[in-house]
Amino acid sequence: MVYKLYELTYEEVKIVDHEADKVLESFSLSKEEYERMSVSDIFGAHQPC
Repeated sequence: MVYKLYELTYEEVKIVDHEADKVLESFSLSKEEYERMSVSDIFGAHQPC
């Protein structure tokens, strides 16, 4: 989710990555969750056990 490091909105991500929905789906994130969450929220929730 390097997009969050550059503070890109979901709409901006869709411009540079046409498969952004698949990426978000792989993280089990919706568009709304992507917009709401920070980088630490995203990666903190997906750390390996």
